[in-house]
Amino acid sequence: MAVVTPVFPTTLPADLAGDAAPWAVDRAVLDLPYLLRMNCLRAGFFAGSYAVVETPALREVSADAFRNALTAYDAAADALFAPDRALAHLPAAVALIRAATGASPAAGRAATAMRAAFATVEARMPDGTVPVADFERMLEVGYGPFTTDVLHLEEEMKARCEANRAEAQDRALAAQRDADTACADLRRIARTVGIISINAGVEAARAGEDGRAFSVIAKEIKGLSERAQDATGRIGGAVEAMMSRLRAN
Repeated sequence: MAVVTPVFPTTLPADLAGDAAPWAVDRAVLDLPYLLRMNCLRAGFFAGSYAVVETPALREVSADAFRNALTAYDAAADALFAPDRALAHLPAAVALIRAATGASPAAGRAATAMRAAFATVEARMPDGTVPVADFERMLEVGYGPFTTDVLHLEEEMKARCEANRAEAQDRALAAQRDADTACADLRRIARTVGIISINAGVEAARAGEDGRAFSVIAKEIKGLSERAQDATGRIGGAVEAMMSRLRAN
């Protein structure tokens, strides 16, 4: 029977590389606690597999998968508890994570304790035996403070992300109101300029040959009014499109 090493991501999500849309970055950041818990479960599963199987090939595959799970665990832990280093290129994400972990400091301590339990198991593997006490410690931390505290951190991050999003929407709505007011002022100005250009054209026609130059100016004023109205419409459309994208995200 062929033995296949389990394959799963061991690095951070691609959306945290630095060139993704803000909403995609937020989503990837909110997934970090889940990734930490998932790779904790993977590491525990493969450590248990290593302990119970007797086939050398299966033990080797279990050990490799266990170490890969630890690599993925460390990547998520670094992003959560050392974001200044792991996510320095995403200052908004760093600020969110630091605020959440600051409000949930127990999560960092639990993650460190969990990693220490895994390190003990990993150190035993070259000897081919893992004492029951080491597994008990791993399970004690994993099913105790680790899961509870990381879930609490996850909820804290979600709450802060929602608060940031609501604040951004409030700022955008305020900017939209300002833009709408400015557009209304521009439309009024454009209409006034249009009326002036009509009156100027009438006066130029009355003046006959002497008003020809004035007629040219009147046409330019009319063109300016039309361009102002067109620009106002485009500004309003751009603002509405921006707000639609913000509401969709």
